[in-house]
Amino acid sequence: MRAEHGELGAVRVGYILSAAYDTMPRLIRAVAKEHPDVQVVLRESWTPDLDAALQNGDFDVAISHTLPDRPEYRRRPLRRENFVAVVDINHPFAQRGSASLEEFEGQTFCFYSRANAPAHHDKLTTMLARTGKAFAFREDPASARRPPRSS
Repeated sequence: MRAEHGELGAVRVGYILSAAYDTMPRLIRAVAKEHPDVQVVLRESWTPDLDAALQNGDFDVAISHTLPDRPEYRRRPLRRENFVAVVDINHPFAQRGSASLEEFEGQTFCFYSRANAPAHHDKLTTMLARTGKAFAFREDPASARRPPRSS
């Protein structure tokens, strides 16, 4: 009966990299406190892989910004995140604290490939396009080589 009520057993959770630093530690602590006999099995992955794993039953839960809308998914917002530009300490905007997106005209943005994070990629390129300014962007070379992590 305890297993049937989620008080005993394991829950398989897939998550994206950005959840690893704040969301996942808080979730793990909360589960340990509220359900000490539930084991949390974790695996980091890209959103398309999380979606596929949810659909085929490999994960019970997925933590991601941009999973596709599917009628079989129940969603719950965990937090809101703003997009920010991260610049080198020597960049002219580094000491300013803020800059409008338009001010980055002519500069190159580096972010995940569309294959790994399609909705995230599309959201970023749409934000850039809406400014009416010209931006270059390139794929983060580390994202293509980063294997999923398990714990």
